[in-house]
Amino acid sequence: MSIPICVLGAGAWGITIATLLGNKNYNVSLWEFDKERAKELSTWRSLSYFPHVTVTKSVVITSDLIEACLNKQVIIFTVPSHTVREVANKLALLDMDFSNVFIVTCVKGIENETLKTMSQVISEIIPKASNNISVLSGPTIAKEVATKSPTTATVASKNPEANRLIQEIFSTDYFRVYTQSDIIGVEMGGALKNIFAIAAGICDGVGYGDNTKAALIIRGMREIIKLGTKLGGRPSTFYGLSGMGDLAVTCFSANSRNRTLGERIAKR
Repeated sequence: MSIPICVLGAGAWGITIATLLGNKNYNVSLWEFDKERAKELSTWRSLSYFPHVTVTKSVVITSDLIEACLNKQVIIFTVPSHTVREVANKLALLDMDFSNVFIVTCVKGIENETLKTMSQVISEIIPKASNNISVLSGPTIAKEVATKSPTTATVASKNPEANRLIQEIFSTDYFRVYTQSDIIGVEMGGALKNIFAIAAGICDGVGYGDNTKAALIIRGMREIIKLGTKLGGRPSTFYGLSGMGDLAVTCFSANSRNRTLGERIAKR
């Protein structure tokens, strides 16, 4: 495949995505900000805390942002939400024509200081790329994608060409991608479900049953829809993969970090 791709962030989700794309024979670079961790990952091709996937040999792992991003047609953000602005600022300084670059954010969160979504932060810093920004979200536990458990996700963009491209490069026989245009709805669903996942973990931690968790999830869903639509999302979006689907998996999965956090809080 001729499409050159950069994945920003070499955590569990980043290496899972880089490996998925590398296995499809795309030209992939994976950026890790820490030089020592980049060297270690380049040598061992896996993370000690996430041994579920081995990074494809063809994926270039580097801590040099210029090497990772220059001449790439697609740039994918998988860094933590609180670092998106910092990384986007560094990216904006590169000598690149961002009007011809497709940017994908796989980051679920809202910026604390501004209450902006990740796509809004990136658009603010790199305005030339604003028409080509996509959001990929849904019930996508990294471990399950890494082990090729059948998974579905949603990509949202106001640019139909971006939607088609991202759907094509991500889709495999175990990872199916649907498209739509409701960026704010997809992002709000992915961010707000974390609150109720922590609450679900607290339910588990104090020993409440499935009745309690079901009530929490359905009432939480109601609150997500009310806030999400107030901010511009479509109600139907929240009943899909990036809303109800993501909420369900995050509240029930043993691999959910937010649910696990809530459980540990309750057991302290």
